[in-house]
Amino acid sequence: MVATADIAGLRFAVAPAIAPQPLRSDVAGFIGPTARGPIGVPIRIVGWREYLRVFGPLVASADTPYAVRGYFANGGEIAHVVRIGGETVALAGAVWTIGASLPPTSGFPSQQYAVTATSPGAWANHAEVELTYRLDGLSGGPELDIIVRVPDEPVEQFTGVTPALITELGSRFVTFVPIGATPPTGTSPGPRRAVFSVELLNGVDAPPAAADYQDANLRLGDVPEVALVVAPDLYRDLASVADQLDVLSALLRTAADAHDRLVVVDVPAASEDPRAAATWLADLRAFTAPDTWRAAACYHPRVWVPDPLGGVAAPQRAIGCAGLVTGAISRLDRERGAHHTPANAPLLEAVDVTRTFGDAELALLGATGIDPLICWCGHGLQIWGDRTVELADPSARFVAHRRLVHRLVRAIRRVAEPLVFDGNTPVLWFALTRAITTVLLEAFRAGALAGQRPEQAFSVQCDAITNPPSEIDGGRCVCLIGLAPAVPMELITLRIAVAADGHIEVT
Repeated sequence: MVATADIAGLRFAVAPAIAPQPLRSDVAGFIGPTARGPIGVPIRIVGWREYLRVFGPLVASADTPYAVRGYFANGGEIAHVVRIGGETVALAGAVWTIGASLPPTSGFPSQQYAVTATSPGAWANHAEVELTYRLDGLSGGPELDIIVRVPDEPVEQFTGVTPALITELGSRFVTFVPIGATPPTGTSPGPRRAVFSVELLNGVDAPPAAADYQDANLRLGDVPEVALVVAPDLYRDLASVADQLDVLSALLRTAADAHDRLVVVDVPAASEDPRAAATWLADLRAFTAPDTWRAAACYHPRVWVPDPLGGVAAPQRAIGCAGLVTGAISRLDRERGAHHTPANAPLLEAVDVTRTFGDAELALLGATGIDPLICWCGHGLQIWGDRTVELADPSARFVAHRRLVHRLVRAIRRVAEPLVFDGNTPVLWFALTRAITTVLLEAFRAGALAGQRPEQAFSVQCDAITNPPSEIDGGRCVCLIGLAPAVPMELITLRIAVAADGHIEVT
């Protein structure tokens, strides 16, 4: 519900916050370094402006902020971002000593405060905190005016702060922690006005290691809302090809086991040539388990995007296209449904591709399982592919089909979870069949499934045949689902097993 109001002829509307919805399949998860923000914790972001507030501006040392900007520019609405950093990352800080400058009646419970940045990194180095003390403020007692100036960040101003509540300031950039409990030692009545200045130093950035990516993958895997996963700085942060493949293998395994998310992968900059890209993808397949290939889609080449940090000499920057492609997929999901193919979708924010391909090269990429981007005169940039990394299994070959399955798995989990502790009897079988049929009917009416009638589009079987005594004795209720995606006409079979301990398996 949207609340509206009229004040002096000015009409405005306040929309409620978008609550997390595990049923959504358009939400992306990003793993990578950012300017600032909490490390190792998935943070839910709604829009680019909220990203700037939590994680700070673009930085020259990372592609992740540019990828997130491209995601929102292409229609992404919500993202979960996990900032990662190395072990030696450190907070910027300083010590503010009041000492004898103010009397005990000034209201400060301590004469020393540790002024530290709200998150680790070099972003807060040389940040200046200016504190103006007034003996008689508007409240009738001592007050502070605080100005926080951080390089490349908006200036923060706080007025009328009660000295005793400085630890609850609520700044995006700095915190105040008392050191000891000794109040100021000045003589009464002290000055009516005093100005202090504190400069933060010793903040340190550290490049993340493979273990940091692995930990971020596990944390993002626990966020049920995430349906698309991107790691824009993976190749920049990890110099070892073995580490890169190891992290990609973990990302694919997490997505494949969940059956409800897709990993959008870039080709490394060093493999820009189509033959080199095909060789790289062959190495990735050799390093990963075949049952995880359906959980990834690879797009190429890199793209040029506007870079305000480059100035006049370098107004553009080359980054991987995965973040922008993910935004286009997210937009189409909300506009047309998860089953809609991203092929031929326009790519916004990007200025150009870093490389164009001939017909033979496009054919090579398509045969290899790499989805190309093309830039046509008069048409702009377009996504020209809808294939996963899987080549052999027709039911797992197309991004549209996999995302349809992901959407259905999320919906089926929602209807099946309330039934997990029911007795494994025909009553449960009927309830599960009815609930899943309702979900599939919605998909059929939305045009996601083929056929003129529902029985031509899908089938649901949960009876004594799928649940023989061996399954019942094992504490599982098995339901088989057959799907006929709208285009192309290839059948997909899902096997849903509800275990006695409440766990739901999808194969």
